Amino acid sequence: MTDSALQPVDGKYRCPHCDAINFTAVPPPEVLRCWLCTNSIPREDMLEVVPRKETSLSQGTVFGLTTLMLVVTLIAVSFGLIRSMPGLGVIFLFLLTPALVRAQIKTRRESQAHGQMTRWEEIKSFSTSFAATLGVLVLVSEIFMALRDYTFIGTTESLCPECLALVPAKVVTRGKRVYFRKRCPTHGVREDFVCSDVAHYDRHEFSVPGRKSELYGTQPEKGCPFDCGLCTEHEQHTCVGLVEITASCNLTCPMCYAGSGPGGEHLSLEECTRAIDRLVAAEGRPEVLQLSGGEPTLHPQFAEVFEYACAQPIDIVMINTNGIRLANDTALLDLLAAERHRTEIYFQFDGFRESTSQHLRGESIVDAKLRAIEKLGQRGLRTTLVTTLQGDLNLDEVGPITQFALERPWITGVSFQPATYSGRWVSPKTLERRVTFPDVIEALVEQCDGLFETGDFMPLPCAHPNCHTLSYVYRGTGRPTPVARFINAAEHLDLLANGITFNRTRARELIETYLGRQGCCVGGNCVPGDSQPQNDTVLPVITTAGAGQGGLDRESEEFFARALAEQLDPEDVFRITITSFLDAYNFDVRRVMKCCIHHVLPSGHIIPFCAYNVLYREGERSTQPLTRKRQPRMSDAMNWAYVGVMVSAVLVGIVISRWTQQPLGLSVGERFGITVGAFCGAMLGAKLPFAMENWQSFLEGGLWYASGKTIVLGLVGGYLGVEVAKWSLDVRVKTGDSFAVPVAAAIAVGRFGCFVGGCCYGTPTNLPWGVKFADGVARHPTQLYEAAFHATAAVVLYALWRKKIFPGQLIKLYILAYLVYRFTTEWIRPEPHMWLGLTGYQWAAAVCVPLFVWLWIRDARRMTYARWETSARA
Repeated sequence: MTDSALQPVDGKYRCPHCDAINFTAVPPPEVLRCWLCTNSIPREDMLEVVPRKETSLSQGTVFGLTTLMLVVTLIAVSFGLIRSMPGLGVIFLFLLTPALVRAQIKTRRESQAHGQMTRWEEIKSFSTSFAATLGVLVLVSEIFMALRDYTFIGTTESLCPECLALVPAKVVTRGKRVYFRKRCPTHGVREDFVCSDVAHYDRHEFSVPGRKSELYGTQPEKGCPFDCGLCTEHEQHTCVGLVEITASCNLTCPMCYAGSGPGGEHLSLEECTRAIDRLVAAEGRPEVLQLSGGEPTLHPQFAEVFEYACAQPIDIVMINTNGIRLANDTALLDLLAAERHRTEIYFQFDGFRESTSQHLRGESIVDAKLRAIEKLGQRGLRTTLVTTLQGDLNLDEVGPITQFALERPWITGVSFQPATYSGRWVSPKTLERRVTFPDVIEALVEQCDGLFETGDFMPLPCAHPNCHTLSYVYRGTGRPTPVARFINAAEHLDLLANGITFNRTRARELIETYLGRQGCCVGGNCVPGDSQPQNDTVLPVITTAGAGQGGLDRESEEFFARALAEQLDPEDVFRITITSFLDAYNFDVRRVMKCCIHHVLPSGHIIPFCAYNVLYREGERSTQPLTRKRQPRMSDAMNWAYVGVMVSAVLVGIVISRWTQQPLGLSVGERFGITVGAFCGAMLGAKLPFAMENWQSFLEGGLWYASGKTIVLGLVGGYLGVEVAKWSLDVRVKTGDSFAVPVAAAIAVGRFGCFVGGCCYGTPTNLPWGVKFADGVARHPTQLYEAAFHATAAVVLYALWRKKIFPGQLIKLYILAYLVYRFTTEWIRPEPHMWLGLTGYQWAAAVCVPLFVWLWIRDARRMTYARWETSARA
């Protein structure tokens, strides 16, 4: 080899075995020991260095690209394109910055190779540096100083789904969608989807003053929703009082908010009557008593409970049933038919597909339900079909269900109830698919052959406007017609306030008042003449709805005439209600305070329906103020301990990195580029699962700023980010060994912080070391398991690094081990299972393990080939 082949650059020489850069004098010694692989390198081999192959763009192209990127960036910022979509903006700059850094290095190398830089070269160099700096500054501003990616429209109080603590919540919108942005001192900031169309949200023009209850059970002390009884601050009386007479059921529905099933306990007859008496005492004459469960017809003394309820001054006794017993029990049908004028069957019916029944109810029971419905019609029992809606399951059946009900005169209404998620963990993807009442309205408009318009639906005035949406349809001699076409209910809300049931006399009074306000002459020429009132059968309808029409057509004339004559039968007015119940994710204290559907307990406590299901269902039934399900505890000491541990994790990583850092021969610019790549890759990887679950919100910025991240893909993304940055900067030296030990040690400390903060825990366990976190259930302390794994990995990696075992491969070894660990321990984590019964993290591990095995083999072969080539020369 001649001297002209020697290509030392500032005393840097590459090792032919591992490609590491070694520093030495110029010229170098006869034999040099590589600091990374420890191989001895003869001078002739050491000096056989191939210069870096410059593959970056030419100076002219670099300058043109830089100018174009500057213009595009300035236009995007000035028009708000990046800030309106922070996720895309950040990704754009992540990809742009390494390219500009590499272009800057190329420009300076070429200029230095020709001696002193010309003015033109200085301009190009400066512009490239400026573009790279601007990219970093815009990146920082996007993360720390960006405009809000949402529109603030109000505040409320909600619950942290992880600890059920009462937390402040901003009500915000992105496009049409409404979210609660919550801040829990223990679990941080999170966002939960609430409503799909802000135009249907908080329609307070339909709100009316609430009516006081005649009897209260508690005084306000701790604030809503922790003083239920009802307390004197509750804003509405009881329209529907619900008594769960049994916890037993003949189904085990996966979606049951009450957790009922076979073998559940029954209330005694005395407890049932005591609860009914309490409702009567609180309301004087209750409108609706609903006997519920479980399956109430399984109560061994159901007949006695039902007869006692019918003997009380209650307008309607409603039976909440799945209908299985009704399909086969003639005696039960006869018992209910004896009180048909005061009884209504609240009949669970989710659609016509067996797959829907299997998914929601755990069994295929559609045929039995259809038989039961026909038998109810034969007995003349008024029936309301109750449909639990899940967007990807049966939302497409709301039209057929409505048409089916309209064709059967004994079915007086349909109640559509979007699925709630009480008592179960739900992924963000599932929550984003939550059905809300605008979705149901849209589906009804699309699927009912022109019967409905959006304006035919309105909030129920007696409750909070976000709780119930309804429409009434007049079933006369012609085509069914929404009552909204006859009456502008928004102008007469006082006639509809604080009640949901009306008898024929009450309906006549309302229509007389309405027509009087419209300037019509009751009993004159506007409508046919009055006739004598008929019997006082309860009519479970409210003649309400949205914007009306100016003139009275044939259907409206018929409707008003029959109402004034007290001839409207229950089957003449069909009721559609859409009820949006609350869970820990969409919990809204405003709605709870004006709830009019209440659980009535034998203890005498009357509790809003949703507050009971979310907070009180597991509480004690006693004559004392109820103990809520769990006491929210926001411990400042715990919060500071969590923060302290996380800060300690960072410091531990920094300190250990000083011990394990080796001279890598990198310039400041190269170090900066690799650091940016590691940060960008780690952040993108950590957010990737959440972006895949809801990519629309990720592009809009919602999931980018929201909490939620994964260490698994954060490590993988960080590694790939470094590799991309090194490729961009044409850096070949192995850098992973210097960071494997610090990263493992820092994560070990950080996982202990998760344990202190009470997050990331495992599934319930009976093992003696099970730990009770915020939900009061003994669970696997998976945080401690993982902390032990990472601490052990740090010790092993340090030993391997000291002994130069697997040089250049330690970071891949660490990531591989962690992927295998996470795959095997996901079975004791409360994560949702996806395809083939595996969680998302297991699928991520299944994909990434082969990738890193391939990377390991590739690098091992390269190092082996380099050693073989050196030996061959020797």
